[in-house]
Amino acid sequence: MLTNILQYLENTVREVPDKLAFSTGTEGLSFSELHTHARTVGSGLPRRGYNAEPVAVLMDKHPHTLATFFGIIYAGCFYAALDGDMPPARMGLILDIFDKKNEKTARKLVDEGIFKGELLLWTDLCADEGREVTSTDEVALATVRNRQIDTDPIYVVFTSGSTGVPKGVAACHRS
Repeated sequence: MLTNILQYLENTVREVPDKLAFSTGTEGLSFSELHTHARTVGSGLPRRGYNAEPVAVLMDKHPHTLATFFGIIYAGCFYAALDGDMPPARMGLILDIFDKKNEKTARKLVDEGIFKGELLLWTDLCADEGREVTSTDEVALATVRNRQIDTDPIYVVFTSGSTGVPKGVAACHRS
């Protein structure tokens, strides 16, 4: 019985590794590439101290965004996808990872004092000491995976409710 969303990805990688998983029409990732990128992100987050916590993502629709979501889950964390059009003050409350295309928006939130946390550029998360990481931390990934259960959250959707303050609604692996 499958109890973790990552099992679905891993089973698909075994069955059809070269099949296109996601595409923008001009760029894409096979299931094998998606799996590799996800495990790289999943190794990068614990190196930066992330553990069983929400990670907000400001990235355009791209296969790397989906690899980032799966990577966050590999790290034992859960993701919240942000929309670049949301008000800066709201975004500043929940931002963590961004892509190059949204870097200006993310840096502006820091410069204006709206966001005070750590910003992680996607390409830096897939690097260590300035060089691209092509391997994964198998021990860290296995440790996280052994602790995961079917009721662990995998993503959060933020709603503002009547107060305008973001409130998260979580979905778990079992969902």
